[in-house]
Amino acid sequence: MRWLAHHGSSVHLTGDGGDALLLTPPIYLAEMIRKRPLRALGAAARFAQVRKMSLREALRRGRACVPSRTHLDLPSLTHQKVVDTLVDSARSARADMELAAASGVRLDNPFFDAQVIDAYLALDVEEMPEPAQYKPVLVEAMADVLPASLRRRTTKATTSADHYDGLRRALPQVDALLDGYLADMNLIDVRTVRARLRSHAAGAGDLGPIERIVAFEAWRRALKIVPWQEQARANS
Repeated sequence: MRWLAHHGSSVHLTGDGGDALLLTPPIYLAEMIRKRPLRALGAAARFAQVRKMSLREALRRGRACVPSRTHLDLPSLTHQKVVDTLVDSARSARADMELAAASGVRLDNPFFDAQVIDAYLALDVEEMPEPAQYKPVLVEAMADVLPASLRRRTTKATTSADHYDGLRRALPQVDALLDGYLADMNLIDVRTVRARLRSHAAGAGDLGPIERIVAFEAWRRALKIVPWQEQARANS
């Protein structure tokens, strides 16, 4: 963000929230199997093909994808799950906005615009795209804006390789973070986490749990030194 500000950018647009809003969650399959069984089986088969899994596993994921309870009056469990995912994404997006503001850049997230969300959630569950489809509503809405090469995309790039590479390079520093607050409070089994860390550094497994542990420990350590303490040290 400092680089953007240095080069004269005062506003930066992000795509945060796009996946959360526009990619239909697998619970759609579980709901549709009751309403339109043949259509749901076709959707599950296409989802299984895209995700390289069995039809049974695709249907199992649909049943397992349960949203949290909400006080909002939403028309379906699929809508509730979309909102769940949006709320999770909004937390990190809000943090990014605050970081950008500290550098003098206004970060805007069009997919979190209330009118955009309301418009999408106005769709009936049967009108929503299948989980295997890649944002067809966005493609249609932006047909006169996006070039054809982008409209034809069915997937998006992943940064997983960069994450694994970064973990390998910073393995000693990440390993040291594990002996922190979570371990002291017996909230994690350090031996198990360490074993998984080394497995992930070799390029295997889901990085999500490790990244959350690292993020928490880095955040907690950052809290230990606040500006007034730094100033006090400088004056002593």
